[in-house]
Amino acid sequence: MTNNFLTNKIKFYIAMFLETETLSEALSFAKLKDLPKKFNPELGLTWILAIALIKKKNLMNAYAIVEQRADGLIQYKKTFGRLSPIDGLISIHPYMYVDEEALGMAMKANRRTNKEIYFTNNFIFISQVSSLCK
Repeated sequence: MTNNFLTNKIKFYIAMFLETETLSEALSFAKLKDLPKKFNPELGLTWILAIALIKKKNLMNAYAIVEQRADGLIQYKKTFGRLSPIDGLISIHPYMYVDEEALGMAMKANRRTNKEIYFTNNFIFISQVSSLCK
């Protein structure tokens, strides 16, 4: 009984160490000092890039860099920790948001052009793709 208890406790500490290690790697990759606040959908903000806590098939939790596409789907850009398929998403901590006002102004500026808008810090880069509809 005691041996089983100690084994479980060791497994728990190893899992916590690996989770902390993957957080450190994700923060370094995103060039952040601290984990951003957890995403609150009630604020109505649209995020582009985030650090996410994920659950893997090997029953470990780890952090990953995720991107939200324009259609709302989430793509896993980079995962950290041991190699294992992703089993689920636990929490999202966005660090890059869409500037809704700038997006609206860009769309009004040229209605015949599709806009791909990327936001990096306070700079907006707009690349134009010719529209199929004329």
